Amino acid sequence: MHRRTDRNRIRDEEEIVFVPEAVVGLVIGRKGTRISALKCETNCRICVDTDHPNEIGEIPIYVRGSAENRAKAIAEVKIIAGISEKDPRKDNLRGNQQISSPEDDYDSTNPMVENLSRKEMKVLKNFYEETESVSDQSPEVARDFRAANGNIRVYDSYGQYAVAIPNPVETFEDALGPFPELLEKMVDDFVSPLPIQSQILPILLSGKDLLVVGNRGIGKTTAVLLSVLVHVGGQKKEHGEIPSPTAVIFTPTRESAFEIESQLKTLPCKRIKSCVVDEDSTADDLKHIHILISTPNNIRQLIFKRPGQNLIVSDVSYLVFHEVETMLEKGFEKNISDTFANVRTDKQVVMTSDTWPQDVDGLARSFFQEALLVRVRTVNEDVYYQVQHRFQFIRADRRLPFLKKFLDDFAEDDRKILVFFNSSTALDAVASALRRDGMSVETYHADIPRKEREISLKAFMNGYVRVLLACDPATKFAQIEDITHVVNFDFTEEIEDYVDRVERTAFDGRVGFAYSFLTEPDVRHAQGIIELLEIAGQYVPLELQEMAEIYARGQRIGGTNDNILLCNAVFRQYPLENDGDS
Repeated sequence: MHRRTDRNRIRDEEEIVFVPEAVVGLVIGRKGTRISALKCETNCRICVDTDHPNEIGEIPIYVRGSAENRAKAIAEVKIIAGISEKDPRKDNLRGNQQISSPEDDYDSTNPMVENLSRKEMKVLKNFYEETESVSDQSPEVARDFRAANGNIRVYDSYGQYAVAIPNPVETFEDALGPFPELLEKMVDDFVSPLPIQSQILPILLSGKDLLVVGNRGIGKTTAVLLSVLVHVGGQKKEHGEIPSPTAVIFTPTRESAFEIESQLKTLPCKRIKSCVVDEDSTADDLKHIHILISTPNNIRQLIFKRPGQNLIVSDVSYLVFHEVETMLEKGFEKNISDTFANVRTDKQVVMTSDTWPQDVDGLARSFFQEALLVRVRTVNEDVYYQVQHRFQFIRADRRLPFLKKFLDDFAEDDRKILVFFNSSTALDAVASALRRDGMSVETYHADIPRKEREISLKAFMNGYVRVLLACDPATKFAQIEDITHVVNFDFTEEIEDYVDRVERTAFDGRVGFAYSFLTEPDVRHAQGIIELLEIAGQYVPLELQEMAEIYARGQRIGGTNDNILLCNAVFRQYPLENDGDS
């Protein structure tokens, strides 16, 4: 049911402003970016009712909020629509420079950019004020805290244990005391910081470059976003507004960009605007946006457009690389480097990663001058105990028949099975084969259009289908709490990713089941799997022990080729019928 436009029937907290139909698009912005920013800036609910124009064809815009916030929102709408009798921006001078409206051209010759650019201004980076209780911590207390909470390790840029490490904070008040809005939000939502947050919040708020490595779900992203808001707010307070971004958050996929935006919008923004950059975004859309969230490719395309249409990032002073290991897997290193070269040299840089492979280490060393590396290995023993781990030792070309048999045996009405792949090509091929055999399955990976992915995920969540085939770089299934079985058609690149996959089956004390096909190249993971099974107190198959020993011997006697030959020899020892469940 639509709202009535009779002003006498409007409640006190809601007002209407009418704008000409021709300028509604300006108010909304491309893909809703401008109206979303306006909602965040004014803390108002704003609804554009294009279905019910008034008698002269004007479109009603409903604004709901406090009286003060409504006034701000309505004034902004009128300015954007060009119906304000007096544009306060054009009378508001900073020095002798007139402030431009959102419709002003944005390019490198704009005098506003030249005069208000922070190129010659010092970037404020240190916003951390150590409290007395934190500074009084003894080195032994800080060390014991790190050891007891995932064995948190802090290294310097040279890979040595860092000496000057900020002590971990005990409460959000210790870290966010000078920022009451953020503090109130965190205290309302959480009892205390998560262990990784206790350690990295002081580092981030001190303005230090940081690499933080740890499993998903430990709280590292929230800590980074808090520091981004503090940094951007600090630059605004010190230097005023300019129409170019202050922070860029890189994500490996469009889905993760929207996840970051959603998480960011749950935090008090206080006139800080953010939006996701997609392939249709223009530099004009992004004027006056403080935080951009994007894949490396979309940002690079905007930066290198012709002058007058390109995105100016020379004032960016905070860069975040979220899930950097996945970006490198997707081949984004050149796009990252090109963007990196165009932002401020005195920026703060933060990288997050679930794992720490060699290529991530190399990228970080090329980008960082002095940085701290924080690593945490979170061992959730409850999850290990609750998941029953089973392994199928098999040649790669024999996996499909075994998967079909497994699904025939286990895909029942009370079960949900999530099958993981490392490539979308293999996933699609297996999905086609299963469907030809009459099996009902859905697929989810980054190469599928977003709407189709959402339909597939919803069908799986609601139980309309019992089997979902997925590539984990594009998926996060933490919100699905009734997954009963996880199958690793392709084993993970890192053992930490294996833990992240299989723990999805163990919620609320329920026993979960994880089945993994191990092929020749996966023998390198044998020792890591053994350690995991020992933690869980579960049986270690003899095959795993032999594989670990042979692989270790291969490493000692030299080289990748020798290891591959030895791995192949291991698999020739076992008949194809070995089910690996013993």
